[in-house]
Amino acid sequence: MDHPGRLEDSLQSAEAAVVQRLLDGTGKVIEKVPQEGAFDEDRLLSTVTREIESAVEVLDRDALSAALKRFQKDALAAPGINGLAASVPDSGGVVVVPAFTGLGAPYWDMYARGAVLGITRGTDRGHLARAVLECIAYQVTDLMLAMRQDAGCDITMLRADGGASVSDILLQMQADLLRIPVDRPEMVETTAFGAAALAGLSCGLWRDMEELRTLRRSQRVFLPQGTQADCDRNYRLWKRAVSRAADWIEH
Repeated sequence: MDHPGRLEDSLQSAEAAVVQRLLDGTGKVIEKVPQEGAFDEDRLLSTVTREIESAVEVLDRDALSAALKRFQKDALAAPGINGLAASVPDSGGVVVVPAFTGLGAPYWDMYARGAVLGITRGTDRGHLARAVLECIAYQVTDLMLAMRQDAGCDITMLRADGGASVSDILLQMQADLLRIPVDRPEMVETTAFGAAALAGLSCGLWRDMEELRTLRRSQRVFLPQGTQADCDRNYRLWKRAVSRAADWIEH
């Protein structure tokens, strides 16, 4: 497993800027790239999700396994999980690796299994709740770094929507880890809205994509607050935990 020293170094110095989108509900990270930029060199999956006016493609990079999507949905729906997570300043060194059916991109380890590491006598429900939210942010960070390396473009902003994006704690963690703004819209059910918007575009309800873009309203933008040193230390701990869960099943 790679152990990058500084996340900031991995996210800087690129040829162009892109805005990526995180669907914190269906477990997808979407990167919009030029058609000639549709390549995979960092163990990511690309799927053309739409093509409009033959200008650009939107590549859908699978982020989470079906089991993990279910875990994410259940965790965020658990009563009081955000309140529990907010009751402690951090996870107390606890790391959750939700590799229930293995690890997907960018690890692709079918033999990995879930793990909860770092538990001590002082660990309580708040630490576990926060670790659950953190593992989602860590996995998105894994993918964002891989996408940045794959596309060769700087990442300037992440737009998050979906059910999990209602968690202020999660999105603040994400902004801290990536060191970029994370933008949450007023309408978080963007997948359904997007389908309706494309249907409206095809039947002439809206003139073009520029008009559709004006319909999006930002509800809150989360800016990095945690120190770079803390973020680097926490991410290294995540990578260590992943290495412990990796290749668990004998084969």
